[in-house]
Amino acid sequence: MQLTIGNKDYDVKFTFASLLAWRDLAKQDTDSKGLDDSGVYDHLFTGLANDNPMAATQVLYGGLAHMKTRPSFQKVFDAVSDLLNDMTAEELCTKIVGEIGAAGFFKAQLHQWMTTLESARSVAQEMGKQMDVPGKDATKEELDKYNETMYQLGYQESTARTLFDAMSSKINGTEATSSQPDSEQE
Repeated sequence: MQLTIGNKDYDVKFTFASLLAWRDLAKQDTDSKGLDDSGVYDHLFTGLANDNPMAATQVLYGGLAHMKTRPSFQKVFDAVSDLLNDMTAEELCTKIVGEIGAAGFFKAQLHQWMTTLESARSVAQEMGKQMDVPGKDATKEELDKYNETMYQLGYQESTARTLFDAMSSKINGTEATSSQPDSEQE
């Protein structure tokens, strides 16, 4: 993938150096020690699944980490803003997911993230099934606690399913595009 900044084209490559750049960005975002690697992936993959232009900018910035001298984050941000004049955030994020999917190590991390989402969804669903419904003589506090827990489990299950489905759609969209002959992709 290429990113045009000013009048110059840069090759976006997702390498191990990308992770270091993403960690640095996470430290700036959280005003602390930052996130561990799984937290970094969760932050970025969730953003891509939600078609978040800032997450796309962060991922592309990391994709330039292989360069000895890379453009500033602001220049990458400006380039993404220009891209969004010609394509939607969904199209850009889908394209980026395709590039990540082509980068061996990060493809494995993406699939691990999706496995974690599916597991979280399943656990929330199962916990909801195992919850004991309060009896007729339950106190208001017991009913409130039960309702709050069921709400939280439902929210967790719904959020995990939504993210999983959104990312699956992006992965399937890039696989469909990459399986077409070059003349059909244009």
